[in-house]
Amino acid sequence: MKVNLQISVDIDKVPVELQRLIAEASDKLAGLVQDLQFIDVIDGNPYYVHKAIDETRKSFVTVDNSLEEIQALVVDYQKALSHLMSEQPTEQNIVPLEQTVQGWDKTLSELREQLGGEDDKQNEEG
Repeated sequence: MKVNLQISVDIDKVPVELQRLIAEASDKLAGLVQDLQFIDVIDGNPYYVHKAIDETRKSFVTVDNSLEEIQALVVDYQKALSHLMSEQPTEQNIVPLEQTVQGWDKTLSELREQLGGEDDKQNEEG
């Protein structure tokens, strides 16, 4: 019996996790190729040859299922990336200007006065 498991991974770790899953599938596939090379049809007992081929075919189905799951994860990852790229800033993330910049509401003259400088109008008159 097979059971589906769900895990949560930070989005920046998804490519590493996908690569790990692909490597696992690749290793299983390489093992199946090696198993096929050791099947001896010429000198082997037909019963054991049949059994070895049947087990190999079932293992190929398992690898194919793993690849199908990986493919679905890639599609979900792509959707998540698209969603992040199109996401607009929310009102919660917007900080009012008066909280971020001191003196935002002062005129240029008031700021110059506060800093001890002269206003342009005074320079033009003098």
